[in-house]
Amino acid sequence: GLRYSLVAAVQALRGMLAGPLTPDHAHYWAHQAGIHLKRVGTIQRYEGLRADGELFTGAWAPEWLHPDLAHALGLLRRAANTSSAARRGLLLGLGVVEEVTAGVFAFPAFADAFCDRVLGEVDAFHESGLPVHRPNSMNNYGVIVDDIGLEPLVAALRAEG
Repeated sequence: GLRYSLVAAVQALRGMLAGPLTPDHAHYWAHQAGIHLKRVGTIQRYEGLRADGELFTGAWAPEWLHPDLAHALGLLRRAANTSSAARRGLLLGLGVVEEVTAGVFAFPAFADAFCDRVLGEVDAFHESGLPVHRPNSMNNYGVIVDDIGLEPLVAALRAEG
């Protein structure tokens, strides 16, 4: 809750300080504040309905990474002083990472059990009847994970990188 509010406040301040204010700005920021308050309210109402509280703690568990990726990352850490070509060869040679086209790589990122837990949480949120914000207009099932309180999990994942 608090961190989400601070992020929104900093973004609002940055927008206001980036250029001259016009009468339209007041309307825009009032509208954005209303959207933000609705999202915070949804997060607060969902707190007691969460299916898997551990996902909301902001603690990243190493076992949530796919085992092949965790192994590859360990090898990369040990090969930190080698050339990028050698590290690339190492990854591709393991069979964990596939270069699907020049500069585009595919690999398993998360353990199946972790994916099942996140999908279970998304299902629980859908079943709660609370308002759902879609990531885009073409997505009929997805949900913006920050909007249900999973921002600490995403932040922890980013910090691991």
